Amino acid sequence: MIQLFDYVKLVFSKSQKWEEIKDTDKARNFFMLNRFVSIKFPVQANALSHYRVDPSAVSDYWHRTLSSLFSDTPKWIYAKTKKKDDQEKKLDLPSQEMIRWYCEKHEMSRADFSQNVSFFGDEFLREIKSLEKVLKSQGVIS
Repeated sequence: MIQLFDYVKLVFSKSQKWEEIKDTDKARNFFMLNRFVSIKFPVQANALSHYRVDPSAVSDYWHRTLSSLFSDTPKWIYAKTKKKDDQEKKLDLPSQEMIRWYCEKHEMSRADFSQNVSFFGDEFLREIKSLEKVLKSQGVIS
């Protein structure tokens, strides 16, 4: 059994190893291969994604086509994603005491506060931070 990204590398290679891959492995990885290829070739991938097509024959077609067009696995195959932790680190949240005070005054939970932050973003946080400065100067929160 061949792993997905090893299979994708073989699709773009001109080596003889492609002939050694079993039809069951071609059928197993067909959906993801078609999904990856649809990034650059959406019309062709759509035409070849019909449920009555032979997955191993379509995989052979993609191998013939892509190995002649590319010498190596192109960068567009690997999609980049952002981690959720990176987005939360960028937020300039007020102190926990201020968040607690705000939630009590507006009768909301911490989850509701986080939802407000995600909906309204930086403008909401700027208002909360300015309110925090006023409350600290008046001694309401420390």
